[in-house]
Amino acid sequence: MNDCMNSYEKLQKFKIDSMDLKINIIAALVAAGRASEVQTAMKAQKVDLTTKALRDTRSFELAYNSVCSLIEDKKIGKEELMVEDYGEDEIEYELAPVSAQLPYVQQLQGQSQEAMQTYVNMINKKAADPSSLGVATTNLISLKGTKDAADSLKKLDRLIEKSTAPNHLQLVESLDFKLSQRQKEALYSARVLLLLYTNKTDQAHELVSALLGMFRDSVFPVLLQAAVHVKEKKVQKAEEVLSQYAEKHPENSKGVLLALAQIAANANHFQLAADSLSKIPNIQHMPATVATLVALRERLGDSNVAASEQLVKSHGSTEALAGLVVTSACTNLEKAEQYEKKLKPLPGLKGVNVESLERTSATRHVEGPQDMTVDIPEEVKKQKAKKRKRKPRYPKGFDPANPGPPPDPERWLPRRERSNYRPKRKDKRAQVRGAQGAFV
Repeated sequence: MNDCMNSYEKLQKFKIDSMDLKINIIAALVAAGRASEVQTAMKAQKVDLTTKALRDTRSFELAYNSVCSLIEDKKIGKEELMVEDYGEDEIEYELAPVSAQLPYVQQLQGQSQEAMQTYVNMINKKAADPSSLGVATTNLISLKGTKDAADSLKKLDRLIEKSTAPNHLQLVESLDFKLSQRQKEALYSARVLLLLYTNKTDQAHELVSALLGMFRDSVFPVLLQAAVHVKEKKVQKAEEVLSQYAEKHPENSKGVLLALAQIAANANHFQLAADSLSKIPNIQHMPATVATLVALRERLGDSNVAASEQLVKSHGSTEALAGLVVTSACTNLEKAEQYEKKLKPLPGLKGVNVESLERTSATRHVEGPQDMTVDIPEEVKKQKAKKRKRKPRYPKGFDPANPGPPPDPERWLPRRERSNYRPKRKDKRAQVRGAQGAFV
């Protein structure tokens, strides 16, 4: 895709004023993952979508590509306004791609129910082109999550062409050339996760093996392979797969190391989890990372206070310095005294008598039970003695003045086991009619 973009940049040098060229340049930037450069490129080409001169059928494609770049660049809200600037007749030309993108914007804005309803209507009507239906189906599955996993798997299988060759995957002919690499990765990832949700681990293994061959330069098949191993409770195998990839591809290992830390922490492998987080340099300053590393060190029983020292140096927090004194006092008293000297003196406090401070401690632990005697006034005792007598609750229609006969104590027993049970007598007179062996 970068080679394609380079070719378009060469064409731009000839100053060709073509709407097709402008449309394709913006589409290539979005597909190449350079959505942040789209608005700059539009300004350089003097493209203003708000002018009436550009509002024709071909400029709609330009507006659509620009909207996709805004969505990719997480500028939610601007893209809906741009689409609404066009009339209904102008959008009708290619309504299906827009219909697939608008619910995605709603999904990003947290309007899950509205987005789900739009996806369902679009898929049921089947009035869109195959690529738009494929995008809508994948987004709907990601929105539903584990809900109706079997039904979602059936919908997704319609987009994949059945093949008898092992480790061979291909989308249906209408999708294979229209979806981008990133869209294909999302579709296949959704299918692997659905297979895991429905406990079809054998099929998930086969699909991941095929994906490892199809997407050699991508990280997502490795993450899916680790997920399959975790589902099979082969945590050590998952850790090996992720560790090997992180060692071979350190420049693309951030997501892999985060996944490795999560898996290791869940398996109580705290040392591996801490080491994995420490290998990601651009997240070490984040409070969540520091807190997680401290928690992992505490689980390991590591009394090293290097993380706290770094926190004090970077933020200059008095609370962190006080905590550092308390932590060091348990292991290294000399270091604790050094940190204590860095604390700011309290205003108005010139000296501290340690012995008197210990004697006036607010709480003191005393071994053995202690009897506490408290003098209670007589009035309080009388109030406690007077208990409110609650009115008894009777069944509906029961008169306590005329309760009637008591219930039968044998009412819970079967009828045959009651003392007053008498079996029915059989009528023996109707048993024999006429002589024995004669016709009656």
